[in-house]
Amino acid sequence: WRATRDAPAAALFAFLLAGAPFLVMWSRFARPYAITLFLTLICVAALWRWRTHRTRKLAALAAVTASLAAWFHSIAGVYAVIGCLFIFFEDVAAPRGVRPRPSTQSLVLGIVVAVAMAVPLVPPLSHDFASLTAKAGGDQPTLNTYGWMLAVFWGGVPTPVIALCCAFAAWGVVVLLRRDTRLALYLLLMGLLPGAMVTLTGAFWVHSGQNFGRYVLPLQPILLFFGSLGVISLVRALARRRAEAAAWTVATTLSAAYLYATPAIAQVATLGPWYAHLDYHWDYRYRWMVAKRNDPAYAPPEFYLKLGRMVPGSAPIIEAPFTYEAPYNPLAVYATFHQQPETLGMIHDLCLEGFRQGEPTPRDPRFRFGKFVFLDDPESVKRTGARYLLLLRETLHGRPFVENERCLAKLTALYGAPLQVDARLAVFDLKPGEPEPPLQ
Repeated sequence: WRATRDAPAAALFAFLLAGAPFLVMWSRFARPYAITLFLTLICVAALWRWRTHRTRKLAALAAVTASLAAWFHSIAGVYAVIGCLFIFFEDVAAPRGVRPRPSTQSLVLGIVVAVAMAVPLVPPLSHDFASLTAKAGGDQPTLNTYGWMLAVFWGGVPTPVIALCCAFAAWGVVVLLRRDTRLALYLLLMGLLPGAMVTLTGAFWVHSGQNFGRYVLPLQPILLFFGSLGVISLVRALARRRAEAAAWTVATTLSAAYLYATPAIAQVATLGPWYAHLDYHWDYRYRWMVAKRNDPAYAPPEFYLKLGRMVPGSAPIIEAPFTYEAPYNPLAVYATFHQQPETLGMIHDLCLEGFRQGEPTPRDPRFRFGKFVFLDDPESVKRTGARYLLLLRETLHGRPFVENERCLAKLTALYGAPLQVDARLAVFDLKPGEPEPPLQ
């Protein structure tokens, strides 16, 4: 509010931020990006506020949030460093007659924030420094990466609209430079420097716009902020006599249009257990995996098409095996061909040996995943209410599923002969005495 000095622009920014599909996705995903972004934004705001109100509470807030954000994701510490350096150099440039020198305070703040970030990182870095270095280097972003990232940040609207949104954001930068030059520079540095650093150092998979966007996630709120400020400023300039009414009208219309045009609501409402699958967030211009649905290599087994002809919700299924690596998991694609509830079957204790890859330990109270069931436990399987148990026989974790014959034999011993079986899929009817689910 203080940054925009414009209620309609602030309201529009709030709606864009709350409905951004990329941010909604991370808020529902079991990875630290959402909490890291939240802590980073608090830290950035606390540091800016500390410039003019140098209280210990604000300094402590900045230090604590910087420490936690860097612990969740080490690259988040860059934002605290940029904020502290911005204030320090600003203080160094203060008139010589100012006593005591403000740079002394900002230097102390920078040291406190640096120590707060470093202390929690000592144990993981000392015990597993290789995991951090393994992420560095490898791939470099290209111009296509930046365009892809902008498409994701703006919610996957058509390319001409993305270009228009970027133009509004550029005008928002001009507007803020005129209103509050130092705040504009502060936000620009926060938005651009981390991206420049990632571009120069590189990281594995960072050539993808979606992955590059994860590394510089605070850029998205900054981009949406400048876009909101820019478009509302233009509306006020064009409708001078009724500027306030026009600004509120445009802010309301754009908020509604944004929620309608972007996939956040539709995805949350329809995607079920596969909401967070990477394919649905790779590029929102192709939000329903159109490419894979039209690719013969991703054609589902015939039984999935039969499930699609059944009344939605009438034939709950259990699918196994579960491959947690998104690029190798076909179930998210197959789910687009039917509307039946899905539970994921764990097979390690049933028919696999060695390392437990991608499966929680049975009956471990720390893991309470309602969509997982252990297939060596018929009573747990029965409690799911599933009608069919599907064993996909081709791949597991991106390799040939060589153990599938042993798993098929074990499942047959527990649940009877399969209803149908071929090279790709074995289908078990868990309620053989009941009539088939009705067709649409």
